[in-house]
Amino acid sequence: MSLHVHVDIAVRGFTVHAQCDVSSGITAFTGPSGAGKSLTLAAIAGLVRPESGHIEINGACVFDGVENVHVRSQDRGIGMVFQAPSLLDHRSPLDNVALAIVGQKKNLRRDTAMHWLQRVGAEHLATKNTRELSGGERQRISLARALVNGCSVLLLDEPFTALDRESRFSLRQLVVEIAESENLTAIIVTHDVEDIVAMATQVVLFEPGATLGMYAVERGNPASALEVLGRGENRHP
Repeated sequence: MSLHVHVDIAVRGFTVHAQCDVSSGITAFTGPSGAGKSLTLAAIAGLVRPESGHIEINGACVFDGVENVHVRSQDRGIGMVFQAPSLLDHRSPLDNVALAIVGQKKNLRRDTAMHWLQRVGAEHLATKNTRELSGGERQRISLARALVNGCSVLLLDEPFTALDRESRFSLRQLVVEIAESENLTAIIVTHDVEDIVAMATQVVLFEPGATLGMYAVERGNPASALEVLGRGENRHP
């Protein structure tokens, strides 16, 4: 699994030049607020069309500014989890996951949805009132929704920011386990060094409007992450 990004993105007068080559595993996008991390993630997902450049997912072109290629978001093999879960509060967690399934017969969807609820440790929530779920529980349902169509790329935009410490810890472990077992290419946008230490094997540093570089880190080793993060801080004291 691989992801190649080399694009210029312009939105409301702000331009981001982003360049990275991401392989299987978990990569962290980090840097100052407003640097363009989430905008780059949106371009990868197909939610924003870059001004120019090229994006490939597993060798397939999904955006090319010269050739006028822009593959729809739903056709990119991508799952996405946001900071605020977009769940239907009037439907059960099981229904929320089943309704996200594309290209499967209706009578099979609930079984598939239950499988993914089990994978994220949320099968006991299947018939609960969605309105009553905790923040961590809602993110587990959102993760199941993101994975239910067999994505090869998982994009996470500050998914743990609003959660309590215990939920952040357990969800980090869950994402690492699923990324490894499903051979996913995963990218997390984060400002939290604990996310990077616990999850990432690669880090892409951003400065306002551009990527600074991409660096390998040793998962579970705070010194490795801090050394890389220090490169960005030293450049912008």
